Amino acid sequence: MRRITQIVSAMALAAGLAASPAVAQQQPGDVRILAESGDWSAAAAISNRGVPMCVMSNLAQPTEFHLKYFRGASGLVLHLYRSGRELPEGERVAVTIRIDGRDWNATATSFGRGLEITVGPDAIEGFTTALRTGETMQVTIADGSKARAVQFRLAGADRVSAAFAECVRGVSRQAGAPTRPQPAPVAPGPRPREFSI
Repeated sequence: MRRITQIVSAMALAAGLAASPAVAQQQPGDVRILAESGDWSAAAAISNRGVPMCVMSNLAQPTEFHLKYFRGASGLVLHLYRSGRELPEGERVAVTIRIDGRDWNATATSFGRGLEITVGPDAIEGFTTALRTGETMQVTIADGSKARAVQFRLAGADRVSAAFAECVRGVSRQAGAPTRPQPAPVAPGPRPREFSI
């Protein structure tokens, strides 16, 4: 957890973000928007399991992109939601994320209409820096014998990633604070593999 705090602190400083107010007390399901720029937004929330979290999202495409940090986690979680298609629970799906020519490959685990990928501690810095400084991101999802690609413009992601980083710092500072007794967030089915670089 210390490493993720150091990485996001560097993100916030690189984007020139001033300190924002501490993450407010919220209830499960509550979402507080921290920043919006272009197609991107950052928010502080409480998961349905009562765990404080930070989310960086892009909802401009049929495939939604959500980068999440859950309090106490050593990495980030990436959720991709595909509209119009339910996936069998626990299906393994190959995903490639390309930002300005740099690829991250992973095997995602499906749940309902979503896919989950764990962004491990070693990949966080490179991936978040690419999000912050890149121009376009293409997400390619294997779909049977073919692949579906969706493109996201990264305009505005710099400002929003800074707010996300500040949220992670605030939520990480709360790590010692007690919460309602709830199980830690877990992915359904087998755990997805982390990004490989």
